[in-house]
Formats: sequence, structure tokens, C-alpha cells
Amino acid sequence: MGHAGLSAASRSQVVTYLTQAKPLRTRLEAAVKAERDVAEKAAKTALAHLATGDAKAPDYVSAHQKALRWRLRAHGRALGDIKHKDETQGLQ
Repeated sequence: MGHAGLSAASRSQVVTYLTQAKPLRTRLEAAVKAERDVAEKAAKTALAHLATGDAKAPDYVSAHQKALRWRLRAHGRALGDIKHKDETQGLQ
């Protein structure tokens, strides 16, 4: 046994891992950023479909979707979205 109780083979595996870790972390970070962009776009599309910022729910949404829309508007206000006098609401 050599340094720190690791065999030569184990030390070799550690060195290999450490040399590969940085590029893998970089690739993971890029993938996470790309998927975050996709998720944000999908969320914005869903909010637009539910007309979350509009004063009134569209006729095409179901009762369940109207309840979801109402909760999303309330949550948005709790996070700082402003409800205007005409009942429209800004989305941040």
C-alpha cells in the first residue's frame, strides 16, 4: 500500500476520475442550463394558455384549469406580481 492507504491501481482510478470530473461537470452544467430554458419556455406557454395575466379566464378552459389559474394568480401576487385595477395581472 502506498500513499494514504491506496494501492497504485486505486490511485490511478482517482487520478483518472479527477481528470474527467471537470469536463463532466461542465457538460452537466450546460445540460442543466439548456433544460432550464426549455422548462421556462414551457411554463410561460402554459401560463399564456391559461391566460393567467388576463382579467378573465378564457371560455375554453375547464373548471379544473380555472381553479389552477386562480391559484397561480394568487401565488404570483404572493411573489410580487401586481394585480391592476382592471383585474389584469403582471407576470414576472
